[in-house]
Amino acid sequence: MKKSIMAVICIIILLCIAFLSKFFLPTQEVSERYEQHIQALKTEDSGSVENGDLVSHLPLISINTYGQKIPGAPIFDENNSVVDYENGDNGEEEIKVEIKIYDNEEAQNSINNEETLKSDALFRIRGNTSRAFDKKSYKISFIDSEGNPNLQEVMGMAQGDEWALYGPFLDKTLIRNYMWLNISAKIMGYAPNVRFCECYLDGEYTGLYIMMETIEKSDQRVNISTYDKDSRVIPYMVRMDKFDEDEINSLETFTYYTSHLDYEAGFTILYPGKTNLTAEVKEYIAKDISDFEKALYSYDFKDSKKGYENYIDVDSWVDFYIIQEFLANNDMCSRSTYLYKDKGGKLCMGPVWDFNNVCDNYLAQEYYTEGFYFTQNRIWYEMLFRDEKFVKKVQNRYRELRKTVLSEEYISNYIDETIAYLGDAIQRNYEVWGYSFERENQTSQLMYLTPIERNPQSYEEAVEDYKTFLKERGEWIDNNIEALNQYCHESRNKLYIE
Repeated sequence: MKKSIMAVICIIILLCIAFLSKFFLPTQEVSERYEQHIQALKTEDSGSVENGDLVSHLPLISINTYGQKIPGAPIFDENNSVVDYENGDNGEEEIKVEIKIYDNEEAQNSINNEETLKSDALFRIRGNTSRAFDKKSYKISFIDSEGNPNLQEVMGMAQGDEWALYGPFLDKTLIRNYMWLNISAKIMGYAPNVRFCECYLDGEYTGLYIMMETIEKSDQRVNISTYDKDSRVIPYMVRMDKFDEDEINSLETFTYYTSHLDYEAGFTILYPGKTNLTAEVKEYIAKDISDFEKALYSYDFKDSKKGYENYIDVDSWVDFYIIQEFLANNDMCSRSTYLYKDKGGKLCMGPVWDFNNVCDNYLAQEYYTEGFYFTQNRIWYEMLFRDEKFVKKVQNRYRELRKTVLSEEYISNYIDETIAYLGDAIQRNYEVWGYSFERENQTSQLMYLTPIERNPQSYEEAVEDYKTFLKERGEWIDNNIEALNQYCHESRNKLYIE
């Protein structure tokens, strides 16, 4: 009887605490992701690029280099391999430029009006393969008059000093990065924010671009703890990409030593930054990732106390895999792949970055709508898929997402609505870059899909190819998701489960 009375009293106390906390305890605001094509004002454009009096519903960015050579273009050897990158006229890796952004609330933007943002910036060409494209992408680092980082709110996105101005060229639909960074954020919680804009470079109109947050440690981007040299626990973020072991922030883990990475791939430490990268910090991060890798490749990889689950945030690894596999993204765990770990947390996969190559848009290799591409031939995942528990998580999460943001209806509507929002900006872009549809111009293997027949010959064809791939890819995975069980079956993995 006394136990029953005490139980009732405890319940009453808990209910009172919950009720009072609603009014007296602070609550954390959850911000909804801003999607430009849905939430931005759309107005009729007017004027023309030729006359210099364009009025666009999209934000405009104007970059003045003062006639300087822009650093970062690739230098090729006789075998057409990149051996270095060009510097500026005076040997600079970045040049100082002036940037103006026009983004008024009425969505009537003209470079003849007063700018909404004006700042100096450091500027260069960015990217890997994309540096060879005629339409370049750029890195922007805002600076003040003293040359120090100058945090800026850009096109409604939270403050930051580093940004990527991405110019879609290989992606003839123009929307892959915008679309899948937004959708990935709905799946994984954060992905870089993005805004469409139109660009003027030294007064010349250069088409449609996407302003993108770069992946870096900040409260609004990758929100991990600040590095403390006196702490025994180090928060960190690393990138897997083309590797240069001579760089001060290069990282060699257990997997690197076992030559288990794709060709020329490796790790770079992004955070803590180079000023804090002591030998001890590098050793800590290398050991932390290596401990996970050794557990993953051990006979005990599924063990509850010794196995991989003790080291990684499994849900983030599941979500990351589904996104990459669904889109057949060749960059998965080879290029543009990020991981981070906070104090007291586990190793998380992400944020995602760069969807330029997805849906059979990779230069050198054709990707079909049938087949699982990344269960066996990519670092880490070949072992994860030997665990039936991981496989089941992938299957369940995939089915869940196919009812929402990966459904055929959602994806098709997203494409149509984004294209409708861009409106005349698509035509203006291809007034500059329309020659890229012409087969007689598709002679460079560094700028076009091979074989030549894979390249669409019109914007409408590019969109149709994209839609068809996504529809057929989803249908194939729907019908074959159970086949993932083969990778964790005892008959295939007896060595690892004895």
